[in-house]
Amino acid sequence: MTIQYWDEPVDVTLDGFDHRRTIVATFYACECLLTLWPNRQGPAYEQALKTCAEAVRSGTVDHAMARTAFIEAAREARVLTA
Repeated sequence: MTIQYWDEPVDVTLDGFDHRRTIVATFYACECLLTLWPNRQGPAYEQALKTCAEAVRSGTVDHAMARTAFIEAAREARVLTA
């Protein structure tokens, strides 16, 4: 499997102020959504998980779309770092 890196990383803060993560690729976004996400529900979360998983698994979804979906999920969960 080849990891497709994003043009720009996305920073999120998980489990408090000192757990900032920089997500640089769809694979890592999917991993983050599955293992570290504070609230595993909501429409943006569900869409991001579906989009990121499909991009990683089959490559039929553009990685830029997966990044956008991940950002929306981070906004929904209020973990997006400005």
